[in-house]
Amino acid sequence: MAVTNGCDLNCGEVYKSLLIAVAKGLIAEATIDKAVTRLFTARFRLGMFDPPERVPYASIPIEVNDSAEHRALALQMAEESIVLLKNEGLLPLPKTLKKIAVVGPNADDPVVLLGNYNGFPSVSVTPLEGIRRKVGDDVEVAYARGCGIRSKDTSGFAAATAAARDADVVIAVMGLSQLIEGEEGQQEGVEGGERSTGDRVDIGLPGVQEALLDAVQATGRPVVVVLLNGSAVAATWAEAHAAALVELWYPGEEGGTALADVLFGDTNPAGRLPVTFYRSVDDLPPFREYRMEGFTYRYFHGEPLYPFGFGLSYMSPSR
Repeated sequence: MAVTNGCDLNCGEVYKSLLIAVAKGLIAEATIDKAVTRLFTARFRLGMFDPPERVPYASIPIEVNDSAEHRALALQMAEESIVLLKNEGLLPLPKTLKKIAVVGPNADDPVVLLGNYNGFPSVSVTPLEGIRRKVGDDVEVAYARGCGIRSKDTSGFAAATAAARDADVVIAVMGLSQLIEGEEGQQEGVEGGERSTGDRVDIGLPGVQEALLDAVQATGRPVVVVLLNGSAVAATWAEAHAAALVELWYPGEEGGTALADVLFGDTNPAGRLPVTFYRSVDDLPPFREYRMEGFTYRYFHGEPLYPFGFGLSYMSPSR
């Protein structure tokens, strides 16, 4: 039915069944020939079968893509997508701080910046690197990962709390990664004894991340929670306890620079949530329920953690 109606290309393995369909008389070879002709015509026009020297774009130096102009655009996109979800007056941070503690599994991992279906930049600025560049040598920046994204190992808590204990503020960079969300098997890897699946059975912070947040908050230092993720997270701990909550998403190569610009007030956050953040999967209908009732900002009648379209700025009341 798809091929007959003009869908020439399948991203997957379903069209292998066309051989069986031909044998059963469900589709004519001539119909498949039309689809294949259109596909290969497009590939020929793109120069995919020509020597590189005959294809203008194939000889473009890498510097044209990996350029200062494009890095500036990457920074602009990251800055404009950041959503400030909570701020009890702590942000923006003054640049006169003496010590900043940066903790969390996503604080210094360049891979997590990229999300899924990505290219590979020559340089990536992590949240930790962005903060260090912003404050320079005048401010001490102590870093401890604390825990993995899904790991149950708490052996890194001691280093994280030690970094936080005498800091002026703690920046806790938490969230998800390609190990947790994405198509099944898209990101191969094992963490904490678990192999990636692409699916989540819960929308809270995985592993011992909330326990790490409890540990660093117990030092008495104000905590700014930063989330890296592609889908909704039930950030109930941050809503209840954090001094500020910043949604960074998967921000790309200049994500750390963009985050630092927002944290220190060089950029006024203006992003808005494109999805609803729920408090728990208990608020949602079963996954196999395909009616819209109970889903999305239009049909959800409960109290969301943060509704679709929500977002603060430094000009708006704090939450």
